[in-house]
Amino acid sequence: MVGGAPLSREIAEEYGADGYADSAITVIEETKKAVKKSKTRSL
Repeated sequence: MVGGAPLSREIAEEYGADGYADSAITVIEETKKAVKKSKTRSL
């Protein structure tokens, strides 16, 4: 997971990041999405 002002969602996807949060405020929701996504992949 990556994020912050220097990056964008598009760059995160280009790097192959599992998640992106644009700020500390949104990181919790983005983390929940990434965990849910990884659980789905492992089934």
